[in-house]
Amino acid sequence: MHYIVIGLGNPRASYSGTRHNIGADALIDIATRHNLEWRKEKKYYQTEYVTEGHTFTLVTPETYMNNIGDIFSYMHYAGTDILVVYDDLDVPFGNIKISFDRSSGGHKGLGSIIDRLGTRAFVRVRLGIIPYRGDMFRKPRGEAEVEKHILGSWNTDEQQALPVLYQKVEDIMHSIATQGLQQTMTTYN
Repeated sequence: MHYIVIGLGNPRASYSGTRHNIGADALIDIATRHNLEWRKEKKYYQTEYVTEGHTFTLVTPETYMNNIGDIFSYMHYAGTDILVVYDDLDVPFGNIKISFDRSSGGHKGLGSIIDRLGTRAFVRVRLGIIPYRGDMFRKPRGEAEVEKHILGSWNTDEQQALPVLYQKVEDIMHSIATQGLQQTMTTYN
């Protein structure tokens, strides 16, 4: 089976290491751990990760979030399953939610993909970015506070937790390929 895994984020040079780029950064981490080489395409980078008879094409866009769907004009994706890994401000940091065939939930990058593909029928791997403040998770309020949070860098505690989170993304990819989506959702949600 062949999967295209898209890690959402803004262009690497300016936004790597920000919360909004957690999807792209997760795939970069996986590729780095497996010594994979990235190839620059017209509007994205890609690399191939093959394991247990399954091929994962890892993709990190080089467009801004609002236009990420444009990359599908430049890639062959017919006959593949698409997984989108991205930041979710409705999920606490450190948690992952897997979903299928849902709305964009207001995420502009996801909305761009849905518009370009003309369907919502693809897997989402939602990485939580709600911050822990004081003694609980507290979602930023208002457009300015949300923008500051999602475009901000990770604090020290968050940075230390990222490798475990990135490994979970890889585990989820393997599980979807070997156990199926429903079993994976039962295991990880």
